[in-house]
Amino acid sequence: MERAEDEDEDEEEQKRPKAPLDQCMDFCANRGCKGCVCCWLATFFNVGVVVLMWNEYRFVKFDNTLTYVTDNVKQAGCEADPALNGHLVHVACPVTHLPDLSRSPDLDWVRPLLVDEEIKGSDLIWYVEVYQWTSYSHTVGRRRTTTVREWKKEWRGVDQLEFHRENPKHVPPNARPGSVVANPDAIWIGDKDAPMKGYHLSRYLRRQILHLGFDQVFHSDVKAKHPYASVQTEGYGKELEADNFYTCGHILSTAPCDDKFIGAIRFAFQLVQPEHLSILAMQHAPPSETAEHDSRRLTQFSVKDFAHGYAEDSGSERVGVPAEVKSFPPIKLEDFDIPMGFLSTSYDAEFLYDGHVSKDEMLEKLTGENLFALWLWRFAGYTAISLPLFVLLTVGPALLIDFASFVVESLLCGVEIDTTGCVLCIMWMLSWWLTLPLFLLIIGFCWLLVRPLIAISLMVPCALLVYFLKG
Repeated sequence: MERAEDEDEDEEEQKRPKAPLDQCMDFCANRGCKGCVCCWLATFFNVGVVVLMWNEYRFVKFDNTLTYVTDNVKQAGCEADPALNGHLVHVACPVTHLPDLSRSPDLDWVRPLLVDEEIKGSDLIWYVEVYQWTSYSHTVGRRRTTTVREWKKEWRGVDQLEFHRENPKHVPPNARPGSVVANPDAIWIGDKDAPMKGYHLSRYLRRQILHLGFDQVFHSDVKAKHPYASVQTEGYGKELEADNFYTCGHILSTAPCDDKFIGAIRFAFQLVQPEHLSILAMQHAPPSETAEHDSRRLTQFSVKDFAHGYAEDSGSERVGVPAEVKSFPPIKLEDFDIPMGFLSTSYDAEFLYDGHVSKDEMLEKLTGENLFALWLWRFAGYTAISLPLFVLLTVGPALLIDFASFVVESLLCGVEIDTTGCVLCIMWMLSWWLTLPLFLLIIGFCWLLVRPLIAISLMVPCALLVYFLKG
C-alpha cells in the first residue's frame, strides 16, 4: 500500500512544471556540452542586461546626490557653529584625537613587543602569511600542448594553505588576519587648541579613512626567546606568543629576518593614522534619532579598499576601541538624508577624504569616481551581452543547417577547430557593433523617467536603425 502511494507521489512530482533553472539543468544534462553552451549564453546575456540597468540606476542616484550637495553645502570651520546644526556642511580640519588601539584584547599576545605603550589610530590591520609549497600550472609544447603542475616555495596567505606533504596541516588558532578598529566617538577633528569644540565622526565616515602606512610599532631586532616549533615537531597548533617572534621592521616572523623555512609564519601590520580629514556630511548635535540607520549610503568592497559609487551600505559594524567613550565633542558629522522629488532618489551625503581637500576638489573627485564606475560597469555589461552574439556569429551557420554540429562542442570543449584567428577577430568586432543598438536601448530605457531628453536621444537612433533594417 505504501509503495503504491509513493509511486503516485512520484507521478505527481513528474507532472508538476519545473522551474526554469531546473529545465535548463535538464537541458544541459541531456545535450551535453551544446546544452551547457546555450544555458551559459542565456545567462551571460541576462547578467549583462541586469548589470547595465543597475549601473544606470546607481549612477543617477549618485548624480542626484552630487547635484544637491553642490547647490546646498555650507562651509563650516574647525570650531563647530551650532547655527549649522542640521545643515549639510563641508569641513576640512586636522585630527585632534585618536584612541589607543593597543587596549584591544585581540592584541594581548603581541603587546610586549610594542615600542610605545599606546598605538593611536583609526585602524590596525594585520595580514598573515605562511612560507609553504605552492602549486602552479603551465603548458609545454607547441602543437601538442601538455599542462604540467609544479611546486615552488613562497610566502602565501594563511587562507591559501595548500595540501602538500611538507606543508603544515594546521596553523595556530591566533594566526589569522584581522583588525582592530576605533570607536568613531573617539575620532575627533577640529581646532587642536580647543578639541572639545570640534566634531566626532560616524561609523561610516570612520570606514572611509584611507591613510594607510606600515608604521614601526614594534621594537626592532628582537630575537625570539622561544623559537616556534617547525612543522615536523609536536605543538604546531598552539597559540602564538610574543616570545615566538623575531621583529623585522613592521613584520613579526617566527623565522629569523634573514631566513625562512617551510611552515614559518609572519604578520604584517598596517596602522591607519590620519592627520587631516575633509568631510561632506550633516552637522548634528545629539540626540541623533536618525544616525546610523539609513541604508542608502555607498559602501566599500573590503577593508580599507574604499571607492565611492558602487553599492549600498547596511550600516552594521562591530563596536570599536574603546567600547565606551565617556567624553567627546557634542557635535557629530553623520549622513545627510537628501530630500528628492517624485520618481527621483539619491544616496545619503556622507563622504570623507584624507588630507586637506576643498569643497570643489571633493565634488570634482566624487564626480570622477562616479563616471569611472559608470563606464567600468558599462564595459562589463556590454561584454556580457556581446559574448553570446559572438558565439552565435561564429558557430551559428553550423547550427542553422545542422551541419558540423561538433564545431560548437569543439569551440567550447577544448577540441581544435578549423577557424583562423582573423575570422574570430572579425566576428568579435562584428558582435560588438551589433550589440550597440541594444546597449543604447537599455540605457535609454533606464534614463526615461529621470532624464527624458537623454533617453529619447539614445532610443531614437535605435528605432531608426531597426526601421531601415526592416525596410
